[in-house]
Amino acid sequence: MIRLFTKFLMLLLLLISHSLLSQDQHQIDHANGGAYAFTQAAPCLSAAKRGALKASIKSRIQKLHQDGKLRKSLAGSLVSLDPPIRKAANQTSQHFYAIRNFVDHDPLATGSQFGSSNLDYNCGVRTYDSSSGYNHQGTDFCSWPFPWHAYENDLMEVVAAAAGQIIGIDDGNADDNCDCINNFDSWNAIYIRHADGSVAWYGHLKKGITKTVGQMVQQGEYLGVVGSSGCSTDPHLHFEVYDAGGSLIDPFGGNCNAMNSQSWWTAQENYYVPRINALLTHYLPPIFGCPALNESTHFSDCFHPGERIYIAAYFRDQLSASLTNLRIRRPNGSLQNSWNHSSPQYYSFSYWYWYIDLPFSEASGEWTVEADYQGVTYEHKFEYTAGECSCQTEHALTSGTRLSGGLSAARKYEVAGEIESKQTISTGPSSVDVIYDAGQSISLLSGFELRSGVVFSALVGGCSP
Repeated sequence: MIRLFTKFLMLLLLLISHSLLSQDQHQIDHANGGAYAFTQAAPCLSAAKRGALKASIKSRIQKLHQDGKLRKSLAGSLVSLDPPIRKAANQTSQHFYAIRNFVDHDPLATGSQFGSSNLDYNCGVRTYDSSSGYNHQGTDFCSWPFPWHAYENDLMEVVAAAAGQIIGIDDGNADDNCDCINNFDSWNAIYIRHADGSVAWYGHLKKGITKTVGQMVQQGEYLGVVGSSGCSTDPHLHFEVYDAGGSLIDPFGGNCNAMNSQSWWTAQENYYVPRINALLTHYLPPIFGCPALNESTHFSDCFHPGERIYIAAYFRDQLSASLTNLRIRRPNGSLQNSWNHSSPQYYSFSYWYWYIDLPFSEASGEWTVEADYQGVTYEHKFEYTAGECSCQTEHALTSGTRLSGGLSAARKYEVAGEIESKQTISTGPSSVDVIYDAGQSISLLSGFELRSGVVFSALVGGCSP
């Protein structure tokens, strides 16, 4: 009888122990997400437009020469290019871009992307062509993740890859295009001539370029912001380079680059750059769409007991079968949860998210999400509290934030600076309460809309850093 009671007691203790463990370490849902498809099947410019543009650039160079304003070309001078993009001061992601398309070296053109008629500098197929005979002639630096959020908030800047003289500017065109139907041949761009006579094209910029033709720029100098002007499906920079003789070159050096014998980059990055661009937390699954109206970031760094948190990792060049180790740590550094993710294949752009229902009784404070990938540990902080979160939480940027896209859940947006919004706020199964709480100002932009059943409050001065 005593032995039977002992067994029963041990079984009871085991069940209690398992129950406490389940409360302490809630189960992580399986990975959701996968590839993010940036697609581009049409040429950035028509053959006629490209020819006219080259003639125009030649004419502008002659005009500058006639006016005595053209910088003299230095024979034998070698141009060394730095990256033509940089992250803005208010960009909080550790990394912010990935390369989608390189220059196509295969003369065949079947209208495919990443197909057999494509050939990049490294003998791969990471480029595209069109059935009209166009082979991609530049390098596409794409904003990632949330390209439209980056577009709205000017988070990816374009800079001069090399010092030179501005010999042409196209500006004033729509910069939020998602296709090539109504905006073909109408991009915003800057054209810069270098000391050796070579010329770089910076295309698909946001309108409102402040530079002027004839102006000298230094390497790394700000030129504008990445947009989606012209024939473009998403915000990215199309970077195209010609040598002093007017022949197209590929700045990347490799075995399948027959255009130039060596790299033009100061430090050429690897063909694959496997990394996590951003590790983030959300209150709902992230939604990608085009244009910005259909992209919902659902960012949040403020969570309460019992709420569901979505943890997302956004990868560049995620290698097949590569392993990511993820963890959640309490404020004291102890482990609250951990899990692993293995990539089922190679992805140039990918994202994965997991959710967990936060426990009802845990230590309040700053929690940490960690992810180990390719020997690098990435971190993201969020606040867990039963009370009000501190300021500078959701959507907060250094100098303010612009909110775009739809909203269908009760949220509080707090920033110490300014809030600009073009959201459409609609109800879900029940009414929605939304609060904008800014330290300085709130601006409701064209496109802002409140649907029936929404309770909206705007507070200025109620937020403190």
